[in-house]
Amino acid sequence: MKMIVGLGNPETEYSYTRHNVGKDVLNEIVGDSVEWKEDKNLGVFVAKDSGCIYVKPMSYMNDCGPSISKIFNFYKISASDLLIIYDELDIFIGEYKLAVNKGSRIHNGILSINESLGFSNYWHLRIGVRDLDIPSSVQKTGVDPAKYVLQKFVVSDRKKIQNLIQTSVASAIKDWLSKK
Repeated sequence: MKMIVGLGNPETEYSYTRHNVGKDVLNEIVGDSVEWKEDKNLGVFVAKDSGCIYVKPMSYMNDCGPSISKIFNFYKISASDLLIIYDELDIFIGEYKLAVNKGSRIHNGILSINESLGFSNYWHLRIGVRDLDIPSSVQKTGVDPAKYVLQKFVVSDRKKIQNLIQTSVASAIKDWLSKK
C-alpha cells in the first residue's frame, strides 16, 4: 500500500495559497474519485482506493508531523511508499521536482514530519511557488517567507499550477504509484 500526503493549512481561507499547494495538488489529482473521511484520532482527512491512501492533515503545516507519523504507523507504510506533496520556495511557479530524500532545508512542515518519523528518506514532490521575478531567493529580497507562502496565487499563477498538474505532475504521480 502506498500513501500520498498533500500538505497545507486546515482552514478554507488558506486554499489556493502558496503554502497549500500540496493539498490543492492532491485535490486536483484525486478529484471526486474517492470519498474523504475525517479521522479525528489520527488528525487527518483520509481517502483510499485499491492501491493508495490519500491524506490531508487537519493540523497546521508546522505541526503536521505527529498526525502523519500516526497514520504512517497505523497503516504500516514503508518509507519508499510514502510521497509528500508540498510547496517549495527554491523552485519557480510552473516547475516541480520529484525525488527521494531531497526535502527542503527550511520547510517547517517537512521538518515536523522528519522529526516525527525519525527519517527523511521518503519521496518528496516539491511544487514551485516562487514568482519568476524573484531571481534567487525570497529571503534575499527582504520578503518574509512566512508571509509570502500565505499569499494567494494570482489567477495567472494558479493557471500555471493547474497546467503543471494536468501535464506533468499527474503523470509523475501515476508513474510513482505504478512502481513496486
